[in-house]
Amino acid sequence: MATGGTDKGFKLVTPDHVVEYNEGDVTLRCHLSPETSAVAMEIRWFRETDCIYLYKNGHVIEGRGYSMRAE
Repeated sequence: MATGGTDKGFKLVTPDHVVEYNEGDVTLRCHLSPETSAVAMEIRWFRETDCIYLYKNGHVIEGRGYSMRAE
């Protein structure tokens, strides 16, 4: 299990492995510990240096080539 720390008193927890589905689709599961609402947060997912998903102010912006893939 991997974790990413913050100075806000919670951590992002991810599994040690990725669940892969057919045709290269993957599910990247994660959660905040302790349980915390992420509604008011800015959340970014990166693949190398490309931002593939941005959640901010209740809106989602998906990176080029990731439309309808990131949720």
